[in-house]
Amino acid sequence: MNIWEIAILRSIDHRGGEAANKQIYTDLESGAFIDLTKNDLRITQYGNRKAYQNQVRSHPANLTQSKDIQRVSHGVYAITEEGMKRTDEADTGGDTVTSHIRIFPHSQEEFPFEDDLTAWLLTTLRGGGGVYHLRRADRVKNLPPGSLVLFRYGQKLVGEAVVRKGK
Repeated sequence: MNIWEIAILRSIDHRGGEAANKQIYTDLESGAFIDLTKNDLRITQYGNRKAYQNQVRSHPANLTQSKDIQRVSHGVYAITEEGMKRTDEADTGGDTVTSHIRIFPHSQEEFPFEDDLTAWLLTTLRGGGGVYHLRRADRVKNLPPGSLVLFRYGQKLVGEAVVRKGK
């Protein structure tokens, strides 16, 4: 398991399944998905970029070849089903017992504060009968009833739900 590749996949997933390099940089520099060291944050002679940015720029070829991502346009990538499986395996260590747990990251653009997401989960989601509309239903299409869904804000879990039925 390559920690840079997993961090890139998690960032793309966090961004709704598609992300530009600059968005991935923002996620990683904020401390999401990987702990950057002083060495990672140093400016390099290669393009006058921070070292971690060179890591982000160097891995898409491998991730595309392994079919974990697809290139959408220059510097923009979309995660594939294979990429989502890879992040799930990294989260669970490949343990099939926990394969029916999904963690949904939430955009800080949509919910600027943790309290905004918590309030939405407690009021709007419950008030709407617990129906959760996804931008990409392929994240849950194989989740059987009884599966656990965890709602994440940043690095913190803020809510949970149990899948009752599919569409």
